[in-house]
Amino acid sequence: MTEDLYQLAKSEFVRLVDAPEAQREVRLSELSALSPELANEVRSLLEYHTAKSLIVPSHERKIRTRSTLSTTFQSRSSSWLREPLKAILISVPFVLLATIIIVWALQAVHGELELRIAQRLSSVVNHHLTEFRQWEKIQIDRALAWSQHPSVLEPIRELVKSIQDAPHDETELRYQLIASNHSEKIADALKDLAGSDVCFRIWDRRLMTVAHSGALSQAIELANFVAPEDAALIAPVMKGTPRLFTQFNAQQLVKLCRSGGFTFAIVPIQDSRGSIVAALMLSDSEMDDQFISLLSNWEMNTTCEVYFLSSHAELLTASRYEEQFDSLGITEPNVDDFHIMVRDPGINLLTGKESVTSPDSWPPTLLARQATSGSDGIDVAGYRNYVGQQVVGAWRWLPDHEVALAFEEDYSSSYALDTVLRNAFGTVAVLFSVGLIGLTIATSASNFSGRKSLDVNEAGPYRIQELLGEGGMGRVYLAEHALLCRQSAVKVLTRDGQDLSVITRFEREVQLASQLTHPNTISIYDFGRNKDGLFYYAMEYIQGAHLGQLVEYAGPVVPGRCIFILKQLCRALNEAHQAGVVHRDIKPQNVMVCNRGGEPDFVKLFDYGLVKAFAPGVSHTAAQTRVVVGTPRFLAPERLNSPWLADPRVDVYSIGALAYFLLTAQLPPLVTLGESLHEQPGIETLDLPPSVIEFGGLLSVCLAVEPAARPSGMHSLLRELEKLSLKFKWTREDSVAWWTQHESKLLQLVKNKQAQLRDSSRPHF
Repeated sequence: MTEDLYQLAKSEFVRLVDAPEAQREVRLSELSALSPELANEVRSLLEYHTAKSLIVPSHERKIRTRSTLSTTFQSRSSSWLREPLKAILISVPFVLLATIIIVWALQAVHGELELRIAQRLSSVVNHHLTEFRQWEKIQIDRALAWSQHPSVLEPIRELVKSIQDAPHDETELRYQLIASNHSEKIADALKDLAGSDVCFRIWDRRLMTVAHSGALSQAIELANFVAPEDAALIAPVMKGTPRLFTQFNAQQLVKLCRSGGFTFAIVPIQDSRGSIVAALMLSDSEMDDQFISLLSNWEMNTTCEVYFLSSHAELLTASRYEEQFDSLGITEPNVDDFHIMVRDPGINLLTGKESVTSPDSWPPTLLARQATSGSDGIDVAGYRNYVGQQVVGAWRWLPDHEVALAFEEDYSSSYALDTVLRNAFGTVAVLFSVGLIGLTIATSASNFSGRKSLDVNEAGPYRIQELLGEGGMGRVYLAEHALLCRQSAVKVLTRDGQDLSVITRFEREVQLASQLTHPNTISIYDFGRNKDGLFYYAMEYIQGAHLGQLVEYAGPVVPGRCIFILKQLCRALNEAHQAGVVHRDIKPQNVMVCNRGGEPDFVKLFDYGLVKAFAPGVSHTAAQTRVVVGTPRFLAPERLNSPWLADPRVDVYSIGALAYFLLTAQLPPLVTLGESLHEQPGIETLDLPPSVIEFGGLLSVCLAVEPAARPSGMHSLLRELEKLSLKFKWTREDSVAWWTQHESKLLQLVKNKQAQLRDSSRPHF
């Protein structure tokens, strides 16, 4: 099974895994009509897998969470939430029902449309293949008829016999005379049959030229045997199989046709006893004209085209983009005999963008890669063609001509109906959502004026000193324990975050993070609510900088130091994964680096606000949401379409994005959903500086769009980092030297950032 077909099978599996049995069977019957192999693969996946079966449960300890403060305490100021919550709760069933209906309808329409497009593509390419085979048969039958006509057949038999019977010491002039006399008779006979001059060439069983249409004007080189590469083409004819050739796969034989055309037939010549004694090659203008007419009648317009491509992925026939080739930059200037290769430029050249790489380095398109491997196929998911335009296509490989026949159509044209329906349903969904939001705002506005605005000055036994930063759910303060006199970082949930679901997430973050014991994971000291009902938790205070500030201060991190930092981070995550949870929000702002207890470049991972359970035995109901949360630049692509996923490989992706950021001081490429739902999210080709090019392999697998292509966990990632560390050395002495020189300046940068935050955003609740 090809990779493309397997991807289509997985897509169908996701669609049917939760569908009723009757609906499954209907869809499987439709798939069987299109591709029995595809249907069988989907059946196998449905029989042996579930939606979560790719995640192997761990037998290590599991972290559990339970509701405590979030369900037992109700803030005095939370009454303003009651009316909006009531409106939302009433609307939820209707929103869910409408969403289910819309999604089901869109999936059904899209699936049916895919089948119809596949059938149409197959029908079109098969139709053109039939036309080509019919033209081929007509030309072979025509050549056979000429070769068997007495006026042609007898002179050839006499010529071959004369050559064979001639003494071995016969003079070259004598050979030329024999060939000349018979060639003239053969040429005249063929001209009478065709009505015009016919180019021909005759080989005996030794594959030596014994006559050709130029014999009257120049001597035949009787010792000129057929070249080995051409002999393989003629050999089947000597066994009785006539063949038709074009310049696509027999350019050398075309040249032997002297002044002939670019299409020709080779047919066997039998003696009176039925034995094959020679091969006759024929070509005339009518054969060429009919071939040109055939190609010109094939479908080609602004949205689709039919073309031939060689086994080397070279375009052999006309292109619908021919007038734009010069402006697209895929041909060499001032070269008459250029070749267009069917390669993927990586971007749509029709939009005016220019590829940063040479066309010689572009990979073959999906169609070219599949077709030149000798396989037939159809692709309705969409791929880039040789100018980067999104298309769907079908292809057939012709082994006897060593070419592929391809038909491609613009994706937007094929799925025009699908796009219209999605836009219509999307508009309805947006209007419905806007109406619900408006109702919620209107309901809550009347009570909003009664809210109290408080300054945080204490959180349980902790006395607030200054603001350190703020995140999605609250603010982080520097505080001191009243009795222990120990400085701590205290995260306080803002008054705007007193929604029950936010409180639950906040509580889970504390409980999950507090049970992780790895030295590179932030330690949790305490959790509770202050006298004003604000939830907080206290954690160890790290006097250092997060990785974003480190890069802002020092620029790209040298490879050895980057590996040193990432290995600590991977070990912390390894403990979390073994405990059954993933972090899901790894980004520079959530990783601190410091000079801690005499250990420079010590890493601390914190902010488990998006942590989510992924294995049996771990409570995860509180996080069952379809809202995409996280930092887009460091977010695994599959979470854009499936935000509820909690596979450890989402953290692997984020580690890869973080590595790219550290090595280049550039944000990783932004992952988007694309213009339509068929498009898989993805990133552009990574452009690494020469000094860190060895990281390309690791980054490419970590940032792979397909989760299965990434390392399975932190153990695998650590092994790869250990291999790289052999080339890029970084020792503790290197860290000591760096922090000795830069610690005071780096910490001053952090203090300046905190001061700017305090000036721009005072903590009001």
